Amino acid sequence: MVGAEQAETAKPLKRQARSNGYGGAVRFQRDKECDMTDDEKGDLLSGYEDIGKHLRQTPRQAKHLAEIGASPIFKLPGSSIVRARRSTLDAWLADREAAARRPADA
Repeated sequence: MVGAEQAETAKPLKRQARSNGYGGAVRFQRDKECDMTDDEKGDLLSGYEDIGKHLRQTPRQAKHLAEIGASPIFKLPGSSIVRARRSTLDAWLADREAAARRPADA
């Protein structure tokens, strides 16, 4: 039974409503987060609001840091959603803190 084997190995589909002007069509797409482990899901932040909360800043401040290239915020190819990893942001902050504490060369 080829169909049964494919059903067992197929990734779950999620329903996503899209308006097509005719009452809305329902489109199915693969859930991209299915491939991630629980640790990776917990480490990944999505959107300026989540990133700003982690940095204790407003979403606009987080966006500004991304726009000037000062923070490790990224977009995946084909996506408009910004993302960052908590662990990477924490390491970046620790590096910035260490640089600020170093005495300036006189």
